[in-house]
Amino acid sequence: MSDFDTDLLEQTEVWVDQTGHRHRLDEMDLRYLRNVRRYLERKAPEIREHSLLRAIKHPLPSGTQARQDVEAAIDRELLADGPESATDYMAQFPLYRRIWDLIGTRLTSGDTDPRWLDGGPF
Repeated sequence: MSDFDTDLLEQTEVWVDQTGHRHRLDEMDLRYLRNVRRYLERKAPEIREHSLLRAIKHPLPSGTQARQDVEAAIDRELLADGPESATDYMAQFPLYRRIWDLIGTRLTSGDTDPRWLDGGPF
């Protein structure tokens, strides 16, 4: 995962976009919050795999069969202990939970059109 810093998931203040620009979560509009939520959900399998590889702290072997064996073991691990959905997996991270909190707050305060939450007309 060269394009995403997984350490970002452990905080609740900012989102860093692809250009490196920092956005304060509490200043982001609902549409942008929703887009970030969806991005994180799409990236969940890759984030989980990256986190697993970081946890074992070993590079994958360079031999083709050895690498395939390790990748197969990782796949089995992901399937065996994995959550049922990307949302379930991402919910362990403070950033994702904070984004959901902000979305809920914006919707209940009537600040915006609720259709933005699930794609709506935008």
